[in-house]
Amino acid sequence: MVGTHPEIYWCSNCRVGYSARPPGTELLAEYEQVVDPSYLEEDAHRLQNADWVLARVEKYRSPGELYEIGASVGVMLRAARARGWRVGGIEPSTWAVATARERYSLNIMQGAIESSPGPAAPVDCVVMSDVLEHLIDPQAAIVRAVEWLAPGGVLAIVTVNMSALPARLLRSRWPGFMDMHLTYFTPKALRNILRGAGLCPLELRAAPRRLSAGYLGRRLRGTGGAADLAARALMLPRIRDASLTIRSRDLVLVIGRKSAAAPTHP
Repeated sequence: MVGTHPEIYWCSNCRVGYSARPPGTELLAEYEQVVDPSYLEEDAHRLQNADWVLARVEKYRSPGELYEIGASVGVMLRAARARGWRVGGIEPSTWAVATARERYSLNIMQGAIESSPGPAAPVDCVVMSDVLEHLIDPQAAIVRAVEWLAPGGVLAIVTVNMSALPARLLRSRWPGFMDMHLTYFTPKALRNILRGAGLCPLELRAAPRRLSAGYLGRRLRGTGGAADLAARALMLPRIRDASLTIRSRDLVLVIGRKSAAAPTHP
């Protein structure tokens, strides 16, 4: 839930924030049971956000095989398919996988990165959008994702930036702090994580987020102070359907490339 979270511990060396980790099997079971029809309400805006990410990826890799980790109902995969990519992915939620298959004819397998065999062959791009902050061991997940990349392939990650101005100003009331997030990153930490996994960082930039005024209002509701007043205004009938583009820098895209000389995984 937005605005509620356990204690967060800050590592000044690695520039990463951590909250308490539940047992892995317990966390996976929770994600398997997620049912969220309201996720579909922002479909058009989510497709625009996905298109922006893919346009950045295509600066470094032409459309080929793309695999998404944490694919949800397949928004990123639909956008990629429309741009000429051949797509697949994994997602723990039973409901999300069924929705992606039945509604959008997407080849999404149910599972988690920690145990999934991954794609049948190395791919040109792996995407992790709004996923890394949910994982118990994000560094291990990135290493595994790199194993799934073909030589010269790219990994694209979209995640929260806890060093952004909104996070510093709102502190514990920042919507990015929530009980479902286990790890919080800074740009420096993300670059170090990519290098530690054997990737060459290519790009790190703030990711704009397109959304409706009403959705933003729901995200801000309950955070207190001026933000809570803004939430009420954004949810007014005359305003809630308006499209907004947020450029607050508390969401970042980082892209890294696998060495062209790296061996493929078996």
